[in-house]
Amino acid sequence: MARYVRVEEGVVVELIETGDYAIADLFAPQFLASIHPAPPGREVRVGMELQASPVPASVAEASEPVAAPLATPPGDKLEAVARAHVAEVVAQGAEARERQWRSDSLEASQWLAARHRDEQDLGRGTSLSAQQYLELLEYRQALREWPGCQGFPAVAARPQAPQWLPGNLPGQ
Repeated sequence: MARYVRVEEGVVVELIETGDYAIADLFAPQFLASIHPAPPGREVRVGMELQASPVPASVAEASEPVAAPLATPPGDKLEAVARAHVAEVVAQGAEARERQWRSDSLEASQWLAARHRDEQDLGRGTSLSAQQYLELLEYRQALREWPGCQGFPAVAARPQAPQWLPGNLPGQ
């Protein structure tokens, strides 16, 4: 079983076991530049600093280890990579949380729009005035466009619901 490591900025970020497959059969050529054979007989862990050479054009040429762990423990470089990763995960979490809030808000206000259309189709008086219905439609459109707007995913930048909208909507 062949073992490889993916290295970014001199730090191991992933361990890869390819089984009976050649690494070149599993990954795109541009991705192979960051993949290196793991040194045989040595323990390699994610987060470890590593001096490495890219996978040779012909994987069969890799008869000797081309990667060796550094003698020094992970230091500032690892900390910087870890901090950048944490910041990225936090940002992704905020975006996901706000997208969920947006979906919940659209779902929670859907019944008002549907009721208004149903009342119109039945030829009855509507519960919402024409102005309220227009405000509701504008609010729902602002929710749909919000992820592409400046300020996303800040809570303060959320589209504002019309004042008359029932308080049972999420986050209102």
